[in-house]
Amino acid sequence: MTNPNIVFTKVGTAELVDRPMPDVKAGEVLVRLVRSCISSGTERANLTGVPDNATSIYVDAPDDQVTWPRQGGYSSSGVVERVGESVTSVAPGDRVSM
Repeated sequence: MTNPNIVFTKVGTAELVDRPMPDVKAGEVLVRLVRSCISSGTERANLTGVPDNATSIYVDAPDDQVTWPRQGGYSSSGVVERVGESVTSVAPGDRVSM
């Protein structure tokens, strides 16, 4: 199974990066993403380099106030692939939203 990620690596740059599939540790759940919402404000902030603690997407900031790489990953839904030890609330095959 591949794990492609859209990663913002610097101002104005988004790259498709294939990362290794993470191990599932105790208390964790691995979910195969099926749908993801796009938040235009968050994606713009990631693409333009808004400071990590900014309250507005229109803020210019020195590079030392911005963390790279940046990555989205919320407001999504998918199917549970694996569960870690002690996870009892969901099981492989369950549909979930995050």
